[in-house]
Amino acid sequence: MIGKEDLKELYHRRHLTMAEIGSIYGVSRARVSQLCRQYGLSIQEGENVQCACDRCGKEFKRTRKQWRKMATHYCSIQCYLSDRKNENYRPHRNGQKEARRVMAKHLGRPLMLEEVVHHIDSNCQNNELSNLMLFPNHKAHIKWHHAVRIACKGAIA
Repeated sequence: MIGKEDLKELYHRRHLTMAEIGSIYGVSRARVSQLCRQYGLSIQEGENVQCACDRCGKEFKRTRKQWRKMATHYCSIQCYLSDRKNENYRPHRNGQKEARRVMAKHLGRPLMLEEVVHHIDSNCQNNELSNLMLFPNHKAHIKWHHAVRIACKGAIA
């Protein structure tokens, strides 16, 4: 049997879902919901999670679903964007076009429009082949950046 304090700890403080709590105790999600009502625990109170911005430290609320979905939490789009900046990035439109020419020459074919050429050192003027990576599309390019960011955070922690 799930006690009131155990349920409060798991649902309100550790933010487990009712299905997760049910699997711990071997009961259904509906039974956990029923016990919440029986004990007088507010389901709505458990839906909002107090968290701190990973950039500025400001306290704010997120829904449980948003909180569980993200590894990092930001209070605003400004904090998100400022945390994502790469200080080494130097945009240079002609350098980006030149990188596409260098990669096309290396491959021996014209690049497709959706293909993305990435500068490893973030300097768009460094168009040496050893500094270039080719991605089949923008989605793959962004996925690579997210994987690198996660690996870097893991190395710091």
